[in-house]
Amino acid sequence: ILDDLADARKASFLTPKPAHLHVLVLDAKTGGKQGLQEWSTPSSPVRFLGIRDGKFLICTGTVFRLFSPSFLMIREQNLPSGHTCLSNSWWSKGPEVSPSSRSVLLSSHPLGLTYKNAIVDTRILTPVATWVEDFPIGGISDHWLVAHCGQQREMSIRGIDKSWRPFQLSEMPMRNVGMLFVSDRTLVIEARNKMAVATVDAEELFRMELPNNRSFGEVVPSGDDRFAVMENRLRGLRNEFLDMYPFDSNDRVVVFSIADRRAIYAVRVKGMSPWRPQNVTTDPLALSPDGILLAVIADGILKVYWLPSGNS
Repeated sequence: ILDDLADARKASFLTPKPAHLHVLVLDAKTGGKQGLQEWSTPSSPVRFLGIRDGKFLICTGTVFRLFSPSFLMIREQNLPSGHTCLSNSWWSKGPEVSPSSRSVLLSSHPLGLTYKNAIVDTRILTPVATWVEDFPIGGISDHWLVAHCGQQREMSIRGIDKSWRPFQLSEMPMRNVGMLFVSDRTLVIEARNKMAVATVDAEELFRMELPNNRSFGEVVPSGDDRFAVMENRLRGLRNEFLDMYPFDSNDRVVVFSIADRRAIYAVRVKGMSPWRPQNVTTDPLALSPDGILLAVIADGILKVYWLPSGNS
């Protein structure tokens, strides 16, 4: 939260401004408040990542800080040279975080030439691998990487200490697709209304296909057997004269079990309609590490759902 909104409006958008980072910790099972803390920080870059056992990471500028659930700082570490908190998207549980949350990818692109990469162990805040590529990394697990490689930007995979090799699934496009690890050796590939779940050896476990007016969106892993997917559907008006077109609006969250190879739970969410707002946001999702709790924030309300256990 900015300290002075009036002064902030006068400064450049890219200029860091005095601010405070507020962290509220809740008990996911009861909703009870466990702690509230704030830190003085420049407004940018600031990143936050919750990891296992109630611990969390804060990154400001070029410094990592690891905290306990009671807000005690466990460890502090400067980032590898050339990397800043602004150079990655791990705070949004994006593709640069491993499903276990034990590894995070920092990637900088100095002068637009090559990508300087480092994988940091979130438990000790030190790099476990550093390297340079001429293309961005698409997703990581604790031991594997995926990316679109070569001139054709075709999907490829490699172990962290191995060489790149092609990754192909039958009747599934391998270019311009989304890819995310949902366990250390399992990943999800999305191509708008198509989704496939496969192992790192390109063994397809199952796939899903939605109608043409629907699409798959954000994917959130639990770190083990389950993952959640946001499903979207086209909503809104089409008027080419007014430059208005239908857009993807969140429709429901579906939880899948890799072991069962099927969906095991679904909940509706209220997406944007009928007008597309100027500031487009998505409904944040989270799964507990044991895959038992699903958290969804919609319309400023946090809702937590108990998921079925076992093969039910």
